[in-house]
Amino acid sequence: MPVQNPYRDANVNQIYNLMFCDTPELYGAWNVGDVSSVFAQPLNERAVRAIADDGAAESRIRALAFKRLKDEGRAVPKGTLLGVVVEAALERGLDTLAAYADGRIRYINSSEKMIVLEQDPPSLRDAREDLLSASAEVLDELTPAELPRPNAPKKGDVRLSFIVSDGLYVGQAEMNALAQDYLGGPILKAANRLLDAAIAFASENQR
Repeated sequence: MPVQNPYRDANVNQIYNLMFCDTPELYGAWNVGDVSSVFAQPLNERAVRAIADDGAAESRIRALAFKRLKDEGRAVPKGTLLGVVVEAALERGLDTLAAYADGRIRYINSSEKMIVLEQDPPSLRDAREDLLSASAEVLDELTPAELPRPNAPKKGDVRLSFIVSDGLYVGQAEMNALAQDYLGGPILKAANRLLDAAIAFASENQR
């Protein structure tokens, strides 16, 4: 899976690519302890499935475990939403927001400033859950992407990437059209609400 580099800074691009959970070789630093079974050869299906099915585990690790099982030809459940990545190609550059079922949040703005939240701040919980709930509504309209993740969306477009147990589901549309869509509109609205809350939270906690 080729990585994409929409930002100038290599470290920012690393964070960006880690959001999608579709490139296992980027997660070498995680190849320790119990998590190492996700990457170990040969496949230990029982150990990998235990991680995939563990609702208390980090969502991205679960996504990698499901991907390993699928890549090895093992059965995986359909439609378990683990996270969503919203990419908005604005006039000033690319804004990227990621929210995960475990409460983690990532945000990169066009100036390459980042917000990385490893916990589940109570003040952001409702907005994050609204985004995930709205995202879950669209999964029946999509199927897992068969092609490698493309370059960042073109200016004026928004791309929605849903990290799901059976693969990465992707939808893309012009921003105004998406805002008017009966499924896409609630996702965009929830993403904007979460982004505003995350920026306010980060600002408050930097004082």
